[in-house]
Amino acid sequence: MAAQVKLIEIRLGMGIGGKSYITLTGDVSSVKAAVEVGANAVTKTGMLLNKEIVASPRKEVFNNLL
Repeated sequence: MAAQVKLIEIRLGMGIGGKSYITLTGDVSSVKAAVEVGANAVTKTGMLLNKEIVASPRKEVFNNLL
């Protein structure tokens, strides 16, 4: 399965128990598909805490990410 998404950032947490997050952009269905594939891979290791998709973030969110 392939999805048309763009990876914006991988943020690795330091001092917060190894938590990290990734930021993707693309159409909602493609991002959902990509997140599911990634979550399924990580779930097998027992390391997935949560996943969340923000379908229509405010412009200010992107300004703070880039």
